[in-house]
Amino acid sequence: MNADFSDLPVARRLMALRTFGRRKHPAGEPRTLGKIGSRGAGGFLEIARVPEQEIVLAIVGRFWRPDAPVLRDWKPEEFSAIAPQGMAKAGWNFYLVPAEGATELSTETRVQCCGQSARFKFRLYWTLIGFFSGWIRKEMLRMIKRSSERPLA
Repeated sequence: MNADFSDLPVARRLMALRTFGRRKHPAGEPRTLGKIGSRGAGGFLEIARVPEQEIVLAIVGRFWRPDAPVLRDWKPEEFSAIAPQGMAKAGWNFYLVPAEGATELSTETRVQCCGQSARFKFRLYWTLIGFFSGWIRKEMLRMIKRSSERPLA
């Protein structure tokens, strides 16, 4: 929950390209899972948590647009029911599973498009950025691994 994703050079560079250099959050502000989900940072809200097992973040918006507008006037308990036409909903989890004396961490993202137009635009967008999104997520998992294996000071 405390791994600071703003420390990932790959993520910083790719997001700078994605936003054409416009800053989406204040410089120096940590980008941890705890902060992203609790304050709605970048439009994400925490919609579910099983302590020490899983956290699910969600966002609603038009991710394919250069300005990537997101819907901000919804509550976590409304996520399943909302379906704004022309937008997409994404759920993103981090899941921990005990595995032979260790812990395995995985992440998955699922997207539901609201309408044919949104589906077409999202598929085109994902064709362009899917590889890079996967790269960022793998870097996030590596960062969490390094952080969790670091000796306590």
